[in-house]
Amino acid sequence: MDSKTVLIGTIIVFITFCIIYEFLKERSKTKKEKANRDEQNDFFKKIGVQLLENSAVNKELLRYLKVSSQKYTEEITESQMRIVIESIFDNSQNEILNYVSKIMKENHIKGNEKEIVIKIKSFVSNRYHKDSLLLKEFKFRETTLYEQMKSEWKDYVNEIVIGCVIKEKGEKALQGALQNAFDSFKFDIIDRC
Repeated sequence: MDSKTVLIGTIIVFITFCIIYEFLKERSKTKKEKANRDEQNDFFKKIGVQLLENSAVNKELLRYLKVSSQKYTEEITESQMRIVIESIFDNSQNEILNYVSKIMKENHIKGNEKEIVIKIKSFVSNRYHKDSLLLKEFKFRETTLYEQMKSEWKDYVNEIVIGCVIKEKGEKALQGALQNAFDSFKFDIIDRC
C-alpha cells in the first residue's frame, strides 16, 4: 500500500466518523426537543384540566346559590354576594383564558390579526353578556348585582387580551393580566355594593 491510499482511507474514515457524529448529535438534540415539547404539552393539559374543574365547581356553586337564595329570600346576604361575584368572574376569567390560549396555539398570529381580534372581541362580548344575565338573577340591598357592572370592563379585557395575543407575550403574561383585571372588577363591584 502506498501512502496516498492510506491517506485517502484515513480521510474517508475521518469524514465518515464526522458524519456519524453530527447525525448522532442532531438526533440527540431532536429527542431532547421532543421531550421538552411533550413535557410542556403535558403541563398545559394539566393546567387546562384544573381550569375546567374550577369552572365546573363555580357553575355548580352558582346554581346552588341561585336555588338557595330563591328558596329563602329575594335578596342574598353579603357573604353570598361575595361568593356569587367571585364565582362568576373566576368562571369568566378561566373561560377567556382557555379560549384565547387555544387561539394562540392553533393560529398563526402574524397575518391573521384582524380575524383573531374579531374572534376575541366576539367571545369577550358574549362572556360579558352571560355574566350580566347571571348577575341580574341576584339582588343585594334592593339592587341587582348587574347594575354594578361597567361596560368599560369589556373594552378593557379586549384591550389587554388582544395586546397579549398580538404581541405574542405568551400564556403566563395573559393569565397574569386577566387575573389582575378580574380581581380589580371583583373588588370594584364589592366596594360599590
